[in-house]
Amino acid sequence: IHVLVRRASLSLDSDLLPDADLLTSAAHGAVWLANLSLAERLADAASRSGATPESDFVRAHALSWLGRGREADAVLAAIDASRLSDGERARLAFLRASNMLWALGDPANAKHIIDDAASTTEPQSRSYIDAFLTVYWFAMDRPDAAVAAAEGLEFDQMPSVVGAELAWVLTTIDADAGRAAAAVENAEAGYLAATR
Repeated sequence: IHVLVRRASLSLDSDLLPDADLLTSAAHGAVWLANLSLAERLADAASRSGATPESDFVRAHALSWLGRGREADAVLAAIDASRLSDGERARLAFLRASNMLWALGDPANAKHIIDDAASTTEPQSRSYIDAFLTVYWFAMDRPDAAVAAAEGLEFDQMPSVVGAELAWVLTTIDADAGRAAAAVENAEAGYLAATR
């Protein structure tokens, strides 16, 4: 990952034509390395060079975690949802709602975003919707609703950051309820999700 991120970083200041795939992959790598400022720069360069919406997803994620929620929302709002697959639209809703909940501190609007998406998302593409609802209900101090929303979700089928967040939520719920074995199991699943 370090070599990929370094190579893409050097390409930002070179006279080479931008490689959108390289820049997007490196932006993911920079997120994994917790270098969010670099992830944002790489993803922005990828977007400007004609990358798929993936680079915008990564850029918005980095901006949100950098505390620049309004900028993250603007990036996500600019994505043409009509050109996305059902799963990509669910992911877009997850990212917008997460940004609204955590970075912008607006849980009501976050719930509205995810409810709108849930009404048009096919059952086979609901994992992002249910993942957000798990986190949302946890944040609203409704552990029963969070556990119900997480039913059937598989951490290893989600992007690493989402899987790790789900594991954190469920680990905390289980630990608070005194279910130590379940908490340890969820924590271990979260470690695996975060490192793949």
